[in-house]
Amino acid sequence: MISVVIRTIGRPSLNDAIKSALREFDEVIVVADSVNLQHKINDDKITYLRTGRKFDKYGSAALNMGACAVSNEYFCLLDDDDEFVEGAGDKMKSFITANPHYDIVIPGIRFNDGNSLCVKPGLRYGNVAVPTFKTRWVHMVPMTPEHLKTYVNTPPDAIDLAHVARCADLGARVGWYGEVLYLVRPKLEGTNGRGK
Repeated sequence: MISVVIRTIGRPSLNDAIKSALREFDEVIVVADSVNLQHKINDDKITYLRTGRKFDKYGSAALNMGACAVSNEYFCLLDDDDEFVEGAGDKMKSFITANPHYDIVIPGIRFNDGNSLCVKPGLRYGNVAVPTFKTRWVHMVPMTPEHLKTYVNTPPDAIDLAHVARCADLGARVGWYGEVLYLVRPKLEGTNGRGK
């Protein structure tokens, strides 16, 4: 029902992200944004891809290539420095089964300082991260620098918001899971950007 697309820019925490994805889901696609993967886990459930191009410092557009490799109706994003909360997969599947009218669903996230975001509904800065998409929406509205420039007043670290807002402008129905399902940088103590 739901695949995972992991966007990686070469952070050393990639293997932990992959392990958490394998624990929760049956199909994992890892898309490297112009970096060579030094740490790989060999598993039949994982597909490794590489864009060959650096789109931005967060590897955001890697989701386009991942969406092309997904075999399920839905896929969720996971960044290479984040991990799923244990049991997140079952909660996400149950929510989508009960709410098939949503085209995009936003999970709650918790930072390693205990701060949680994206739990309550609303398309606004700081409230949209690592969305779950109906795969066809990314085929119809891919993440591109050109699309993102058209969504004004979007800070550079709010690329997921810009993409989801663009989809919503075109008719996508957006919902929120309403609980924390992701741990953000649980082992990197705030490391951001391209792992520097």
